[in-house]
Amino acid sequence: MIDVYLNISLLLCLMCLFLIKRRVLTLEQKIIGLLVTVTLPFELYAGYLQSFNSNNLFVYHLLIPIQYCFYAYLYFYFIEFKIIKKLILFSIALVITAAVVLAFTIQPLNNYNSYVIILSNLLLCIWVLSYYRQLFVHLTIVNLNQEPLFWISTGLLFFALGDFFVEGLMKALLEQSPEMARWYYYNIYVPVLCLLYVLFIISFICRDIFKKKPISY
Repeated sequence: MIDVYLNISLLLCLMCLFLIKRRVLTLEQKIIGLLVTVTLPFELYAGYLQSFNSNNLFVYHLLIPIQYCFYAYLYFYFIEFKIIKKLILFSIALVITAAVVLAFTIQPLNNYNSYVIILSNLLLCIWVLSYYRQLFVHLTIVNLNQEPLFWISTGLLFFALGDFFVEGLMKALLEQSPEMARWYYYNIYVPVLCLLYVLFIISFICRDIFKKKPISY
């Protein structure tokens, strides 16, 4: 249950920052704050079911598409390339459709929904890299360490790449080697999830901790 405690603790920390700084938040911080507000009840319920050794996989069949919609909206708003915006809108419909179809076919609600997770991770990598490209093409931001979206995107890229690797193996490992699946979960998935939330936390405080120091003469 250490993974559950870590997950909930970091989400609660994010929730506190969201509430404390709600009056001065940027749009990207507000979106992440709302995402955390939605995610926390799902994770609490999933942890509650896990504590009784009950199947909680159906929770993630619902949560993953919801989380993807928040992330997709984030990049739809900030990415300026029109074709990417259209692709992001299409991807939202694609992920929701895939989640519904797969839940009633090859990966029902009591099974691990690895295909939807892989799809959403792949798409997130594309949107994050598109955002990075926009940063370097336009060169309008001087201090990236003061940009919340930079920290959010960095966390998402590390998480999506790490989770993409884990999910690609997880379904087969759960069927053939549960011990190996457990090793991948605790040694790859949990660390990249914690890194994601830590970088989200930094995104809320980056303008406080990386303030420009006044030049003294």
